[in-house]
Amino acid sequence: MAREVVRSELKVNPELVAAVAQEAVEALLLSARHITVRVHPDDQPLVAQGAADVLQARGARLIPDTHIARGGCRVDSDIASVDGTVAARWRRASAALGSDTEWTDEPTADAPPDEATR
Repeated sequence: MAREVVRSELKVNPELVAAVAQEAVEALLLSARHITVRVHPDDQPLVAQGAADVLQARGARLIPDTHIARGGCRVDSDIASVDGTVAARWRRASAALGSDTEWTDEPTADAPPDEATR
C-alpha cells in the first residue's frame, strides 16, 4: 500500500524531484567538486527550475539519464556519491522501520487501477 502511495504522489507532484535533487546535492561536503546530478530526462526541466539556486551555487551539472527512474536522482562528485533514486530512498525508509522490503517499479497486483487505464 505504501508503494502505491509513493507512486501516486510522484505522478501527482512530479516537481518533488527538485527537492530530492537539492537535498542530495546539499548532502555532499562543501569541498566536493565536479558535481553531476543525473535525473530522468522528463524530470530534468523540473530539477533545473526547482533546484536552480543550489545547482548554480555548487557548480553542478544537470544530466539527463534514462537509467534513473522518474522521481529520483544520483549525485556524483570527486569525493562522494549520493543515491537519491526512489529505490534507494525506499530501502532506507524500509530499513528504518525494520523491514527489508524492496522497491519494485511495477504496481502490485492488488493496486487500484491507474486513472489512465480506467
